[in-house]
Amino acid sequence: MYFPATTNQGGESSDLKSFIYQSENISHTLTELEQPELVGPEHTDTTTEPTTNELALCDHPNIVESNVPQLQLSSLDAPSPHESSPPNESQESLQSSSEILRIWDSPHLESLVDLNTSSLSPSSFHIQSLSFPNLSELCVGHCSKLKWLPQGMHYLLPSLKSLSIEDCPELESFPEGALPSKLPSLNVQNCNKLIDSRKHWGLQSLLSLSKFRIGYNEDVESFPEEMLLPSTLTSLTLSCLENMKYLDSKGVQHLTSLAKLTICSCPKLESLPEEGFAASKLQSLVIWGCHSLIARRMQWDLCKLPSLSRFRIVYCDDVESFPEETLLPSTLTSLEIWSLEKLKSLNYKGLQHLTSLARLKIRFCRNLHSMPEEKLPSSLTYLDICGCPVLEKRCEKEKGEDWPKISHIPYINN
Repeated sequence: MYFPATTNQGGESSDLKSFIYQSENISHTLTELEQPELVGPEHTDTTTEPTTNELALCDHPNIVESNVPQLQLSSLDAPSPHESSPPNESQESLQSSSEILRIWDSPHLESLVDLNTSSLSPSSFHIQSLSFPNLSELCVGHCSKLKWLPQGMHYLLPSLKSLSIEDCPELESFPEGALPSKLPSLNVQNCNKLIDSRKHWGLQSLLSLSKFRIGYNEDVESFPEEMLLPSTLTSLTLSCLENMKYLDSKGVQHLTSLAKLTICSCPKLESLPEEGFAASKLQSLVIWGCHSLIARRMQWDLCKLPSLSRFRIVYCDDVESFPEETLLPSTLTSLEIWSLEKLKSLNYKGLQHLTSLARLKIRFCRNLHSMPEEKLPSSLTYLDICGCPVLEKRCEKEKGEDWPKISHIPYINN
């Protein structure tokens, strides 16, 4: 509950959805706004019926032609074109107004090909040529034989805002006709051949691209290569790059607009680039389950980041005290500490110089039993404690032993 008795002006909205994220045998309950931006079919609800502005094509070994407008689908088990029937007026209306298209678990799907630029083959069939000007989100996942995306996507999907491709091991490249030039969000997960060809992606031409996510690959040792990503990028998420050893300083230096960086489960990554963030506007940094990187945290040199205001550390089993003195910059306004299994104490010396700190979250640190003897920073306006049973009891309003240490904080979620 919240106390003092007041409206939750400093906390999160109560209607946020929750989900379970599995990380190396540790389960964490997170909210959608609090998680690192990891995506995948396990986080996607494919069981509900499509709404009037969403088409979902899930777990179909054969593709039904009325599902995907203005595209031709090539499939070994596809029906004959002679079995087709013209779309009726209601189908045209639904498809032309659809904003989201999801294609999941289609194991025989080989290609999505624009009818205007391809010829028929014995293993392909027609999708009626329908207008799809309003499509804003295209998600393709678990299509084990998919080799091609549509040519000319920049004119087929002029309103596309988000493209997500996951678990498509045979997909080798983006279309030659380029991705939509106004595309702001791109996600590529567990597509080894596509990721291996990343130097040919041509993302520099996407001047509106602001969010990029890449993950689940064993071949990437350094990322991002110089000039791979456009300087317009504001958010970058790297997840489960098992053999990534370092961030490319030149590639990072080029990202002069980068505001948010999330690094998740990259076990061989040991350091952040010494000069890579010097010219960036980095405001938010999330380090999640990167044990080697966290073990060398005193080398991060975060105090050189003048704009850093939000920091989150998640899941590490060998941190006993946090944060160390001078580890975090005084510009920090939000600090989140999640699932540090062996954390025993909050380091007051590391907290006392955080004179701008307004929000502190401590979650699933079960061995953290008390607050520092000294009071927390006087600038704090919001404190959230969850999954820390002993600490939660010590911080009970007016009853807990640590209540005098936190009573000056206006909003407390315990």
